[in-house]
Amino acid sequence: MQEVVDELNRKAKEGQMNLQMKTQAVSTDGKSFSCYLSNSARNSYEMYMVLYLDESQEEIYRSGLIPLGGHIEKFELKDTTLPSGTYEATLVYNQVEADQTTVHAQVNVGLTLIVQ
Repeated sequence: MQEVVDELNRKAKEGQMNLQMKTQAVSTDGKSFSCYLSNSARNSYEMYMVLYLDESQEEIYRSGLIPLGGHIEKFELKDTTLPSGTYEATLVYNQVEADQTTVHAQVNVGLTLIVQ
């Protein structure tokens, strides 16, 4: 019985993701944003992040692969420049297997974009 419990606990831990981030990203030009988004060293997988603007569901940013312990301190929107204002967005953390294409787990979190 203990082996079954231990296996269930191992599987549950495997699907967990440790997040380290600031929940706001700030820009002065509507294109380049200062932020802190991290792949915690306590995670087991590399990851990439995708950012969607909540209002339109448009993908506005996709990171490259972020190694364990790596982080992003700034990002640039790919095809969009936002006017001054505050925008709600959803950041999707995607952990990937060793082949770097198979998604192991995903977590969605809110990110507020502030354009000054």
